[in-house]
Amino acid sequence: MGDDLVAEAAALWKAEAPKAKLGVVGSTWGSVGVLFREGASSGGPAEAWRTHFKKMGTKSVAVVGSDGSLNIPWPSTEDGAAADFDVLLATATVPEDVKPSPQAVAKAMLRQANGHESYFLNNVLHGIRTASDDEIFTIIERESPDWISADDYRDAVAILRAAADAA
Repeated sequence: MGDDLVAEAAALWKAEAPKAKLGVVGSTWGSVGVLFREGASSGGPAEAWRTHFKKMGTKSVAVVGSDGSLNIPWPSTEDGAAADFDVLLATATVPEDVKPSPQAVAKAMLRQANGHESYFLNNVLHGIRTASDDEIFTIIERESPDWISADDYRDAVAILRAAADAA
């Protein structure tokens, strides 16, 4: 299981940093962290993780400790019970000092043609919102990119339009 955990963590980091070398789980701007269920933080998988994290020279960032542990509380269900799984992998990144303006975000989304708008729209669809979403969407909708009418995005676009109408 330890090798599987390390492989999963490396695959998660590869999603964050596609050009990362095999086995790498972090860089100066972020890293993968692991949280083990109480009682599972010692032994095989946990020790394999800590060893790999240190061997790769991964630095601690934000909520990821120097041993690769994710320093957050164990997740709970809606009724307050501890979530029923044994391990949680997550990426943490170092925040940038300057946040891009809503206009810069919208223009970047409009310039790209590789499906990266799905990140924004899937966040909206799943209730992950920012104070700038309405302004970003107004700019995007005004430019009317082809992807805004895609069936995959219909529900997210409806949520954004409803928010704009309510404002």
